Amino acid sequence: MVKRDQQNPVNVYGMKSEKQSGSPTTAKWARQIRPAARTTFGGNTMRNTPQYKFGRTSKTLGITAALAFSSLAHGQAVANAKMHGTVTDSTGAVIPNATVVATQLDSNATATAISSDSGSFTLTNLPVGAYSIKISAPGFQTYTRTGITLQVSNDAEIDAPLTIGSSDVVISVNSGASQVQVDDTAISTIVDQQRTVDLPLNGRNAASLILLSGAAAPTVNGNMTSTKSYGSTGTSAIGGSLNIAVAGGQGNQINFLLDGGDHNDSFSNVNMPFPFPDVLQEFSVQTTGLAAQYGVHPSAAVNIVTKGGSNQWHGGVFEFLRNSYPNANNRITGYTDLKRNQFGGYFGGPILHDKLFFFGGYQHTSLRIAPGQTSSFVPTPAMLSGNFTPYLQYQRSLSATNACPTLSASAGFVYNAAACTATINPALFSPAAIALTKYLPTASTLNAAGQVNYRVPAPQDENQWIGRLDQTVSQRHTVFFRYFMTNFYQKSLFNGNLLNAINPGLKDRGKYGTFGDNFTITPSINNALRLTVTRLAIARGAPGDLISPATLGSNVYSSVPNYIYLNVSGAFTASCGSCAPTHYVTNHYQAADDISMQKGKHFLQAGFDYIHEELNLAGINTENGQFTFNGSYSGLGLSDLLLGAPNTFAQAFGPGAAAHLRYNYFGYYAQDTWHAAKGLTINAGLRWEPWFPEYEKNNIGGEFSQANFNANITSSVYTNAPAGIVFFGDKGVKPGFINSRFTNFSPRLGLAFDPRGDGKQSLRASYTLTFEAPELYYDSGFPGNSPNASAQSFTVDNSTNQTDAVKSFDNPWKKIQGGNPYPTAYPAPSNAFFPATNVSTGLYPSNLRRTYMHQYNASYQNQISPNWLLSASYIGTSTVHLWGFQPINYATPQNTPAGATATTNNTSQRYLLYRAAIANNTTAGTRYGAFSSTADYGMANFNGIILTANHRVANNFSLLTNYTFSHCLSNMNYTGDNTPPSQDPNNHAAEYSNCNFDTTHNLTVSGVFTSPKLNSRGLNYALGGWQLSPIATYRTGMPYTVTDGTDVSLTAIGQDRPNQVAGVSRYAKNLYPTPSNGVTPLPLWINSAAYTTQATGTFGNETPLSARGPGFANIDAAVSKRFPIYERANLELRGETFNVLNHPNYSNPNSARSANASTFGRISSTVNDARLFQVAAKITF
Repeated sequence: MVKRDQQNPVNVYGMKSEKQSGSPTTAKWARQIRPAARTTFGGNTMRNTPQYKFGRTSKTLGITAALAFSSLAHGQAVANAKMHGTVTDSTGAVIPNATVVATQLDSNATATAISSDSGSFTLTNLPVGAYSIKISAPGFQTYTRTGITLQVSNDAEIDAPLTIGSSDVVISVNSGASQVQVDDTAISTIVDQQRTVDLPLNGRNAASLILLSGAAAPTVNGNMTSTKSYGSTGTSAIGGSLNIAVAGGQGNQINFLLDGGDHNDSFSNVNMPFPFPDVLQEFSVQTTGLAAQYGVHPSAAVNIVTKGGSNQWHGGVFEFLRNSYPNANNRITGYTDLKRNQFGGYFGGPILHDKLFFFGGYQHTSLRIAPGQTSSFVPTPAMLSGNFTPYLQYQRSLSATNACPTLSASAGFVYNAAACTATINPALFSPAAIALTKYLPTASTLNAAGQVNYRVPAPQDENQWIGRLDQTVSQRHTVFFRYFMTNFYQKSLFNGNLLNAINPGLKDRGKYGTFGDNFTITPSINNALRLTVTRLAIARGAPGDLISPATLGSNVYSSVPNYIYLNVSGAFTASCGSCAPTHYVTNHYQAADDISMQKGKHFLQAGFDYIHEELNLAGINTENGQFTFNGSYSGLGLSDLLLGAPNTFAQAFGPGAAAHLRYNYFGYYAQDTWHAAKGLTINAGLRWEPWFPEYEKNNIGGEFSQANFNANITSSVYTNAPAGIVFFGDKGVKPGFINSRFTNFSPRLGLAFDPRGDGKQSLRASYTLTFEAPELYYDSGFPGNSPNASAQSFTVDNSTNQTDAVKSFDNPWKKIQGGNPYPTAYPAPSNAFFPATNVSTGLYPSNLRRTYMHQYNASYQNQISPNWLLSASYIGTSTVHLWGFQPINYATPQNTPAGATATTNNTSQRYLLYRAAIANNTTAGTRYGAFSSTADYGMANFNGIILTANHRVANNFSLLTNYTFSHCLSNMNYTGDNTPPSQDPNNHAAEYSNCNFDTTHNLTVSGVFTSPKLNSRGLNYALGGWQLSPIATYRTGMPYTVTDGTDVSLTAIGQDRPNQVAGVSRYAKNLYPTPSNGVTPLPLWINSAAYTTQATGTFGNETPLSARGPGFANIDAAVSKRFPIYERANLELRGETFNVLNHPNYSNPNSARSANASTFGRISSTVNDARLFQVAAKITF
């Protein structure tokens, strides 16, 4: 029987206000966002870029779309919590039709359920926060319970024994919900509001707190976070994306949800930025055993919940300050000039009491950093006059063997090794090189050898805005809308000096909006809808006044006027590879819905999740060409530069590299939580994720077909393409290249047992299978190939430079057939140009399979006291079909077809396709460069034990301790679109070793300790309100691989490993070397005597990732004092220290044996900063 409100004859169920609801409001959100056609960094203007906007999504299969919008919908109400229980009498008999009312204390909103015939009830989609509950039934006294706090993704068990008597008699209990999970089988960690706000956060990036959860470890960045990701420009960057591996998953396999909406940067599948800590309610990290409502990414789910308004006004202002003056110097890089200022505020409260609430916040971050001193060598007046002697003698003085660098007579040098002198006729110098020297430091800043020491500042700023509205529309209906916006800016410098232009200019803008609708259809049926739109626009570029190759008079087509890149080995780098003007715009549109029903002992859920993803990108880092000068012509990089003799040159047609990538994700699920018996819960679910692979909107791109190559079939679309490349429009080529798959089913099965039936202990076990949605950027390289971008790279022929009037730097195309091909037509015509050599392509096999993960766990939880929870968990995962690269056109070490002995100088004549072309008397194979295919042979296995002790906030402290003992093995480690292939493409088994993020021991301890309130006002003012908040972390060292660094195997794959010498320790472990002549050498970790070079044309026996770098140990701490101002207002003064013990946590060593003997095995950087201090002030109410 359903009770009725006496004043308002409406069923009392659903989230409601205590007062009659006003008329429903209509939420509208239709906006179109167009970035400016030109992006400006201060006064620096970047290239034109296409205008992308929110608009129509691409067409998808009609049957799938119909399923998505007509079926029961997906549970993105995961940002909320649940409450369940059983209503019984004093004998244990169940009581049906009891009325259960839960009241959220901040807003007075209520949720009501009616117990089923089995006495069971479930209240779902409850906002996190503090609650009271009231349970009543005819003939029984009313039961009330307070002190209940629901946390994100939590399912609290509230069993209510009713006593026979009048309902006017109320029995009250003040008791918090049990921390033990008796329904959910996932291994989870809650980062609550106190931890988020009070723990010391370097940069106030709450995402770093994910590392406090069990089985979470940082992983190798690769290309997953870079200047193409939001705010990710280095260790001191502002609030950017992070690479974190959880339970054996790769560093980009976590599913992030913000208020139930998708919050993944699908560019590389890392997180979008977290809101700043003061506006976060809390977040959870869940792994293995996840219910069927979770999909998209397999290893873990991170549910982030933002704060909302309430009936009580609340808010605050804050400022955090950091200055380099009190900080310690870095053990390796020395002094770093660092200034950081973060300030802002937040405010929330009621618009209409009990009906409509608002909350908003703002934070500004200003970071001014000039990293450790950099040293470079540039041409001196003496060099420009032809005299290299001062430079040579200075380099000899630095040599441990007193050796003089060698210069080549064939290049024109008059060289005397014994006297260490060298001169050359400056008439041989390149005019373009001479013009370049005008943009390098002047003689007054150099020593005689041309050395200059300098620091390059990297000023950064970020703004975050967030706003949220929550409305109780009616007694059964609530809605909310949250809008979050972030702007990140980094200035790039030039000022006439190319050495300054080593940092890209960045403008990263993010907009993230989510609308939520929660509607109670009947007392046992609830529906939750989420609509999310996000846009992340990354604009990257060089200073507006930077020069280009055309500025120097070089015959290089410069599609943008302000970009140049060249690297001079052993001397300097002009500009940076990531400074080229490029744009990456990612749009997301999500509709997700979930319907849930209590049916007897079964809690049933079903739903869908649809996400349309777009990646629009423009620009490429080689569009103005890139030169390298390595000394291969004359002996020195600097002399090669002045002689205009680059070793390599690469260029692509920038406008032709634009791409418009699209992907549609569909997920459907059904889940049953069955309370089979007292203390026994069985979870069973099934998720279906049909896969429609990513495609390019305009059908740009091509791939290699071995069958067409073998049959010497050329494309009918682009007739000048070499045999073997196919494009859209050729027979059998489909959008996306890859076959769709309709059999991606994900079963979920879990068991939870409460052995005593009192909610204080649980035994849980589960098995799940989950799929990975590939990142959008993975196939972005296809449009960059010929014919649209016509990318080319080649080794420059400098054989006659000494007598040539025109040097290769002045015209790198002078010996290329056809000369300079740029600019090319765009879109490319059917007779478009294709290079005569080094044609670039790739391959997506049509039968490529999605990555998926088997997960299994077993855990025991014991709440030994009202606030202490101890847990022991086993986690196992097995990842199948990891994506990586399989070389297709690589070299073999046999003699060339012409009979020449294999060397690194005739690599292109030893490629597989070249050999096949000569054998078949065709020319197509001679035109290809090295290229690879995407392959899904990768696999990984993880096993771990997690021990957890958690004391929730009570008795003036909270404490969370996680210790993980684990091992992860794999034959591939995903690092984005630069994932390294196997050393031997025919022996993937030899790659099976430690995962690159394998962390044997991982211990984190964090806590918040507050001094008790004292009765004496004076003593309380002096001794009360103090708080200590430490984070302590210890991890074993990360794996690394020792490589040859040269092409010993003669395959040109670039992953060669040496032989390990038996019986010799691979470690030197001299982290604190003795200074010599006033100079302290870099820390030495690798014993070079433990390795020898294998025979030419073979592979070494060194196992990849079998060695480990130094471990990581760190303590951060915050101390604060809170002073009462009036009533609820307080002033908090705060001091924070990062790396309290100033312990240097070293990065992995330089492990390439080709490196100079002075740097191989040595460590050139640290993982974190030396000790930093920060002070802050807050006013809260």
